[in-house]
Amino acid sequence: FTCAGPIKDIIIPRETLLIYSPFNEKVHYADLEITTELLNPLNMLLPEAWEETCCSWFSNIHDLIFLKKYVAATEIKEIILHRPDCIQLDHITNQEMTSNEFCPLSPDDYQLMLESLAVRYGAEWNWSCPFASFNMRLEERPFRATLIHQSLSCRGTSKLFLRRLENGIFNLDNYTTAPEIFVNWLKQKKNILICGSTNSGKTSLLNVLLEHCPKKEHLVVLEDTHEIFLKNHPYVSYM
Repeated sequence: FTCAGPIKDIIIPRETLLIYSPFNEKVHYADLEITTELLNPLNMLLPEAWEETCCSWFSNIHDLIFLKKYVAATEIKEIILHRPDCIQLDHITNQEMTSNEFCPLSPDDYQLMLESLAVRYGAEWNWSCPFASFNMRLEERPFRATLIHQSLSCRGTSKLFLRRLENGIFNLDNYTTAPEIFVNWLKQKKNILICGSTNSGKTSLLNVLLEHCPKKEHLVVLEDTHEIFLKNHPYVSYM
């Protein structure tokens, strides 16, 4: 393992070693076979009662297990973590509810959870790069995660936005009774602006429209988080 500075903490719940360095703000994970020979020299053998607590803590940090009931509720389209004691839920009916129920994580552990999430998905997220967005999975369900660093918050607390991604297959008939109008706009190379609220279907509509682009056209797709994938078009550049 390599760190830019001294190691701050070593936590060993069962078979996972977590090393956190406060200097480079990165978390390193590695699966190890934890043996008595390894733990005894470090004097880190934990009582059985502590092991359960440690594993529960690690599940919250690494797997966000405390969000399980919200992830399973398909009527919730977005989960927003404002701070350790505040979760905002955005329902399909556009009714927002704020819940004070949260996992037993301290503010430091809450920040560590977000930092480890960014590292796991290869996102650079720190004081220099305070915004990150990437696709992830929770309980085998696809989400788009957006991280806002504490340096941008008036409360000094980082935020996590989890937007549920739909796997449905759509066509133009799902959006309009006159799909030929959109197809003609594409053939005429008209400028088309698609706007709407979060989770309103902008990306889904764009994916459908791009499938109707002439195959001879070279398409250039620019995204901060890749959500547009054209399998049936021969000339696509992703940037």
